[in-house]
Amino acid sequence: EFDEVREYVSGDDPRTVDWNVTARAGKPFIKKFVDERELTVMFLIDLSPSMDHGFGHHTLRQMAARICGCLALSAVRNNDKIGMLGFSSQMDKYVPARKGSRHALSIIRDCLALKGSGSESRLNAALDYAGSVLRGHSTVFLLSDFCADGWQQSLALCAKRHDLIAVRLLPPDFEQLPQGLM
Repeated sequence: EFDEVREYVSGDDPRTVDWNVTARAGKPFIKKFVDERELTVMFLIDLSPSMDHGFGHHTLRQMAARICGCLALSAVRNNDKIGMLGFSSQMDKYVPARKGSRHALSIIRDCLALKGSGSESRLNAALDYAGSVLRGHSTVFLLSDFCADGWQQSLALCAKRHDLIAVRLLPPDFEQLPQGLM
């Protein structure tokens, strides 16, 4: 989107010269544009029971909600769309991407309140589902403890199409988790 016309400075791209203003003023001027961005940010939140352990007073899920909250409110400030996919052994809740602070707050509430329906985490199914519902290029945040198997190929495929940021949340006493949760 057009922003302003300013005088040419050494190092500016000569393709942006505004020839009409340059001809009137007798010295070179360039057009300056502002990028209009409307990103889609999708949060993939692990709701499996292994996320119920954590950092003293806070569980891994609460830490994921804090991270999601900071990023969601930042996206709202940039006028971006936000969505969420909560998963455990199945897709527990999908919230399509929309704009607005009320929508962001409902996503943060869902991060804290939702309970996973399964006993394990199926990261590969969540990544495949996100890849099928997201249209166009998106930024995907995957918040999980990654205590699962077989997710590497799905992660690589999703990362080819979208900007994928994987956030691994582990408690300080990770080696002391009960055997069934690893």
